[in-house]
Amino acid sequence: MTRRALLAWWRSDFDYTWLPDFFDRRSLSSALRQVVALTCAVAGVCGVLILSSDQRPASVAAVWGGVILVASAFYAGIRWWTVRWPTERRSLIFLCWADCTLAAVVLFGVRDPSAALAACGLFMIPGLYATLLHSPRIIVGHIGFAVAVGAVAGIRIALATDDLLFLAGQALVVGGVVLLPPAAMQTGLQLLKRDAQTSYRDPLTDLLNRRGLAEGVDKLVAASAQTDLLLVAIVIDLDGFKALNDEHGHDAGDIALRSIAERLSHAVPPDGLLGRLGGDEFAAVVIATRNDVDALAEKVHAAVHSVRDKLPLSASTGVWTSELTSIGAAVRGELFHEMMKRADFAMYEAKRAGGGRIVRQP
Repeated sequence: MTRRALLAWWRSDFDYTWLPDFFDRRSLSSALRQVVALTCAVAGVCGVLILSSDQRPASVAAVWGGVILVASAFYAGIRWWTVRWPTERRSLIFLCWADCTLAAVVLFGVRDPSAALAACGLFMIPGLYATLLHSPRIIVGHIGFAVAVGAVAGIRIALATDDLLFLAGQALVVGGVVLLPPAAMQTGLQLLKRDAQTSYRDPLTDLLNRRGLAEGVDKLVAASAQTDLLLVAIVIDLDGFKALNDEHGHDAGDIALRSIAERLSHAVPPDGLLGRLGGDEFAAVVIATRNDVDALAEKVHAAVHSVRDKLPLSASTGVWTSELTSIGAAVRGELFHEMMKRADFAMYEAKRAGGGRIVRQP
């Protein structure tokens, strides 16, 4: 990587939720949690074997420390198997626990210094975890910690042997195992993240596309605990946009779409959804009280027109509402398509009435 690429990676925006959400959309979260759980269980079994072998720690205190670490490994495995995907804070605690446990094994849990250095290669496992789920700063912190522990293990061997060339070879192998897989994964992960994000975004306006809206609607409804609210779908179709394109060209049309998208993003509440359905059609999905629906629709509708635009446009807006209590879990997979169909019908009524107005259904 060049210096510029490294700086861009270091300063890149970090969103812990994007990968768990990506896993959820593909029904992979449960399987991946089970993989982490089994890894913790294997670590616990390895700890039991070490404590039962001739390589177990010499002191009683270290043995009891090993017992505690083994118990914590099995506990972590049970948690990963039975509990939902952790929050960012809990995930970071888990990573710190994994690093500290490995450090304790390397520095205090193995009598043979060569075996201790080889065990440093296991830092690759939490390294992969950190690369998948955490920010560049956390990844670098993990690598720095692993290198420091490996350096201590290497110094112990250097003080007890004259074969420094062999030690250097060991250190290079362990260093490669710890550093290279996370680096390779980070490159692929950035490409995956870019692809995952763009597949749910409209490239012109950076709003959600139809696919992104459909995914978001189900989550929006599922996350709403208040049943006295309404699900509101608003479809906005620009009036006269085709004429604008024909008379002034597609560049002018693109500028108009981006300007309108920006104003709509300020009109829609932060917890709502806003997307471009295609062409000159936008959609917003919001959960609101019955008394707020009309004001919300007026605000969204009014955001289309601006006298500051070189070529001001108006819109035909259709609004559809439904009580959350009437939305069953069994139909939520088709909810987006049904609500867009109803709001679209209302929008076409506004269009047939001459445009520049709002029609609400029901």
